[in-house]
Amino acid sequence: MSRMNVSAEVLHAVLTQEIRKLNSGAGWARWLDAAALFPTYGFGNAVLINLQMPQANFIAAASAWQRLGRQVVKSGAIKILAPVRSQVLFEDESGEPTMDPQGSIRQGIIGFQVANVWDFAHTVGPRISLPPAVSPGSTSKLWEALQQDSRTNGFTVDVRWTTPEQVSYTDHKARRIVVSNQLDSVAAVGRLAHEVGHLRMHSAPRRNTEACYGIAEIEADSFAHIALARYGLPVETSSFDRVLIRAAGVEPRSPESVVKAIGTRAVVAAKRFLEATGHQISPVPRTVGKAFAQDVDWHAQRTGPEL
Repeated sequence: MSRMNVSAEVLHAVLTQEIRKLNSGAGWARWLDAAALFPTYGFGNAVLINLQMPQANFIAAASAWQRLGRQVVKSGAIKILAPVRSQVLFEDESGEPTMDPQGSIRQGIIGFQVANVWDFAHTVGPRISLPPAVSPGSTSKLWEALQQDSRTNGFTVDVRWTTPEQVSYTDHKARRIVVSNQLDSVAAVGRLAHEVGHLRMHSAPRRNTEACYGIAEIEADSFAHIALARYGLPVETSSFDRVLIRAAGVEPRSPESVVKAIGTRAVVAAKRFLEATGHQISPVPRTVGKAFAQDVDWHAQRTGPEL
């Protein structure tokens, strides 16, 4: 993809084409890894970033790099889609205008525009401090965060013997999540994350069509993948190889739209979980050179969860 004079329409087309080319679970996991690495971006932009610079590890807008005393190399720009927001009059079910809690007309997205961001590797200037990509691996910390999130939703977590065919499940009647006591710590926290993903994204019981049920499993696995990756933990899932097949079962003429919806739901749910449980989306920076100014906003501008 040429990085010169790209319109939002072209970038949307590139994103759609890239999603259509998905042919393996490894490709899906790679996009989720990018979403975990860049949690301020939506799913579509994670795909675009991974397409243009798979080795990227820290991304920000030019203005953010300038505040850190570094200048960007213009030829290294990564193109993303940023929503254009404006005051839009929404109506409720009765046709009356709706306001936000402050009494103002709500802002809505009226379109998208191309924005440029740069990886640290495409900037020059004094050495600075950068935050670690992920937190140090800790199953106990993630388990506690997931357990707390379950309690917030009115569910307890019960570790007990289960059949090998069902190593975890959610009992909505008893309001509890059951995880097998035969699993190692990483597998157990992965299964708990999977069940929490269902709680956050799906209503019970999950008994729609086979294709929709399969998509719900993929979404829960994707949520777990992002959560574990953000905590620096390994994760293995078997459902990712069936992403495109399941999507085609729901919408044969446009499976890429379903794939995008699956990724968006998982990314948004994982981001909200990480924020709600106190996990720092913006980790404490590690010193690699010049002292890091604590009051500097080093983040790329948020593009929102829409992409």
